[in-house]
Amino acid sequence: MTWWGALGLALSLYGVVVLLEWLYDQILGSHSHELPAVSVVLRVMNQEGWLERVVRDLESIFARRAWQNRPFEVVLADSGSSDRTRDILERLVRHQPYFRVAEGTPSVDDLVSGCRYPVVIWCDLTDSATAGRAFGALARVLAGERPPE
Repeated sequence: MTWWGALGLALSLYGVVVLLEWLYDQILGSHSHELPAVSVVLRVMNQEGWLERVVRDLESIFARRAWQNRPFEVVLADSGSSDRTRDILERLVRHQPYFRVAEGTPSVDDLVSGCRYPVVIWCDLTDSATAGRAFGALARVLAGERPPE
C-alpha cells in the first residue's frame, strides 16, 4: 500500500469515528428525538472468518425495541474478495428483508446514491487490522451507547 493509500484509510477511519460521535450526540444522545431513517453501508473484503458474526450482531441490534417500526436498511458491499465472503453475504441476507448485498463491486458514490434513506452510516471493513474496532464502534452507536473516546 502506498503512503497515499494509508493516509486515505486513516482519514476515512477517523471520519467514521467523528461521524458516529456526531450521530450519537445529535440523534441517540437524547431520547426526545426519534431515530431517523438510516442506511448502514458495510464495505467488506476477505472477511469470511468473522463476517457471519458481524451480520448476526447487526441483526440482533436492529431487532431491539428502539429500532422496531423504524425505517432502516443494511447494505453489504463486497470490494472484490478472493475468499468466500461474497457467498457468505448472499447466504446470510437471503431471509433478511432489511439487509441487501450490493451488486458487483460498486464505487463509494454508487453505494451512497443507491441508499434508500437520507442518513448514511459508512463502515469500511476492508482492512483486517482496523475492521474489528470500526465495527465495534458502529455496533455501540447503533445500540445507543456512547462510542469510546
